[in-house]
Amino acid sequence: WVLFGSSALSLTPFNRLGVDLALLAFLAYGICSTGISLMAWIKERSALTLLVFSGYLIFVIFQSITALTSLGLPPATPFTMNSWMIGNLILLILMLTASLYRTRSLQISHWEAESALIKARTEMKEEQKRSEELRLFVGMLGHELGTPLAVIDSSLQCLEMTTTPQHSETEKWVENIRTATRRLDHLVKDSLARERVDSGGWSLRWTVFSASDLADAALSDYGLDLPTSGYARLPFCVGDAPGTLVIEISDPGLACRGDIFMLHRAIFSLLDNAAKYGKSGSDVRLVIEPKENDLSMMSISVINQGESIPEEILPRLFEKYYRYGDRTNVAGAGLGLYLVRQIAELHHGQAHASQLKGGLLRFSLDLPSHGDTQHA
Repeated sequence: WVLFGSSALSLTPFNRLGVDLALLAFLAYGICSTGISLMAWIKERSALTLLVFSGYLIFVIFQSITALTSLGLPPATPFTMNSWMIGNLILLILMLTASLYRTRSLQISHWEAESALIKARTEMKEEQKRSEELRLFVGMLGHELGTPLAVIDSSLQCLEMTTTPQHSETEKWVENIRTATRRLDHLVKDSLARERVDSGGWSLRWTVFSASDLADAALSDYGLDLPTSGYARLPFCVGDAPGTLVIEISDPGLACRGDIFMLHRAIFSLLDNAAKYGKSGSDVRLVIEPKENDLSMMSISVINQGESIPEEILPRLFEKYYRYGDRTNVAGAGLGLYLVRQIAELHHGQAHASQLKGGLLRFSLDLPSHGDTQHA
């Protein structure tokens, strides 16, 4: 409409019809723009849209006066004949004001975003500093607790050696102290491992080792030895009752490359989880084999009988501090399975849980294999 009106004025400057067409074109443009700006103002209710709407409304009013004067309705005066120019001038002033207002708003938004970014960076640096201080404190605390716990454990061993069969009550107390000491020791180790993994302060010591070496390292925490055959049924406490740990290694020479100490902690956490939450006196299976449908991966699974868990809850078991159901009677902080997942990801693998038939739960740690140790 603006192009049409401007063309009419430029091509027929002395033609009354051209002037009338130009005025009608500008008026149509003003009416359309007024309608659009009115809808924008109704939608947003902002000062900017109100300013734009007011500008176009004034523009239409002054254009209408000139258009009606050209039709002979109001008397022709210098004001009525030139009111369209006044409307254009007012519109330009208001549009300029709106542009300045919009520019200022954008500048303020930009400054606020920059301030928020600077504040976030400052808070992040402070948080990193606090995290580093916490990591150092936990490390120091773990070291300070580790020594007394080792002394207590060795003292208990000496006490057991000197206890006679007639002192059965003393043996019970010694066993209770040993159990509590080991729980505290494992909690300290899990906390230290979690802090080191989360802070990136744990550098992997990559070596190649066999599946039997890995299982043997994990069993050493329970005072158990793995036969060279890769299969064994060993005594194992499940749910505070005597049970059985079944070891099944399909190929004892199956190799893996990674940090054996970290993976030993991961397997221990899986076994400890089964011991604490499994059905009292039931069997727990530790299975190490090539992953089904993907022979480039080695699967380490711990299978135990336990409480049925909904499928949508299974992934959450690997979240930090998450414990399913009411577990106040079971020692732990919800860090074991979280560490398993973190260690798996550091080794370019994955950890997952699944529900099997017969009320069985499988917790698996999948890692890239390294062929056979005989050829590694």
